[in-house]
Amino acid sequence: MTEITIPDLDQATLEAMFQRQRLAAQFHEFVRAEECAIVSDRLIRRIGVDYYRNAPGVGKIEGMAFFEATSDAARAEYFARAVDSMQNLREACRPYLSPIDKMRLLLDEIWPSGAMIAVNEGRKMFFGLPRVFEDSGAFPHEDKLRRDLCGSTAISLLGQIAFNVYLRVSKSGGELEVWDCSLSDEEYDARRLPKPDDYGLDRSKLPPSSLLVDPHVGDLILFRCENVHAVRPAKGGVRLTWSGFIGYQGPDKPLLLWS
Repeated sequence: MTEITIPDLDQATLEAMFQRQRLAAQFHEFVRAEECAIVSDRLIRRIGVDYYRNAPGVGKIEGMAFFEATSDAARAEYFARAVDSMQNLREACRPYLSPIDKMRLLLDEIWPSGAMIAVNEGRKMFFGLPRVFEDSGAFPHEDKLRRDLCGSTAISLLGQIAFNVYLRVSKSGGELEVWDCSLSDEEYDARRLPKPDDYGLDRSKLPPSSLLVDPHVGDLILFRCENVHAVRPAKGGVRLTWSGFIGYQGPDKPLLLWS
């Protein structure tokens, strides 16, 4: 397997991913293990686990994914909750710096034009969604903001990657799979699973995955989410990550952040 471990996150690594020269990057001990244990316990006990409205089996803590905002009412709720949800999650981490704020600061420092929370048609988006898998995983799928915007041109990107900070890992399973391919809209629709699981793709209609990433507590893993990717079922405990998307507008423009 190609070595994906990096000693630190830097501009060159991000550029390689945006230019499709890298499938993934794994940075160990982005967050200390003792902090992961405390923060993950607070998130689960104080806020509690909910589930995606359109992806059964995928848990979340606070806030909404933009992927869930599939109607005018849901989109209004997404934007109405965005800032409060970010502040609630930050408060749950005190006195520690939240992993998502640490990532946001780091991206702003290493990218020449900085990084900022994305604004869609004058409304600030939510950034930093904790996600939970317990005896479950995520079907193969792609994350492309263009598809979630439903035809709006409010945000135009040249590339998109995702990241996970791992606060808890299960005893087995929970690995991240990435394929070295990205499907057209027509190809994607032709390979969907039947309802109610049609957010994902039929694995039998895909080639074998290209990369399997085994996470550890405290890891930061970035990957090309516009490519097909999946999470193998987590078994024997909770897999809890704090995740977000990073949008690329060009080398001289700020990175855009959202969930």
